[in-house]
Amino acid sequence: MRVSVRLAAYAGETVPDIGVDGVGEWDLAENTTLAGALTRLGTLQERPALILVNDRVVREASRSDYRLADGDRLVVMPPIDGG
Repeated sequence: MRVSVRLAAYAGETVPDIGVDGVGEWDLAENTTLAGALTRLGTLQERPALILVNDRVVREASRSDYRLADGDRLVVMPPIDGG
């Protein structure tokens, strides 16, 4: 199955199958969990991030049970600080 991936605000990071613009597609095995897919992020997966699938937030506690489907849209965003 294929999912689209967008890394928001991760300039300069290298991730397999993700272009310099932070956009790409991953070919994954059927029944891949969100947590399993996120291992492709390498060291980025160790950082706090907001994860959205099809514009819906998936909390960290649910990621190991959340099954991705063909055509899903995955967005990974770091926490936003401001002041």
